[in-house]
Amino acid sequence: MFINYRKAAKLKMITFGVLFVAGVILSAIAGYMMTVLPHQEIGFWIMMGLASVGLFTIVWTILGFLFALVDYRELS
Repeated sequence: MFINYRKAAKLKMITFGVLFVAGVILSAIAGYMMTVLPHQEIGFWIMMGLASVGLFTIVWTILGFLFALVDYRELS
């Protein structure tokens, strides 16, 4: 069976792009909620954890996107 590696790399770039947007939205919402909630409440700390998850997602999706981009350009 023939595997189109170029198409697979393009789909990976699209997937990582969508995950990047999700990470940015998650971090933005968590950051806004941290400004609204007082730091004594547990919700503030939960939002801080969600902001950390969003930042983690952003960093690793950028790396994944760059590796997929390198694969795509290498196959051109």
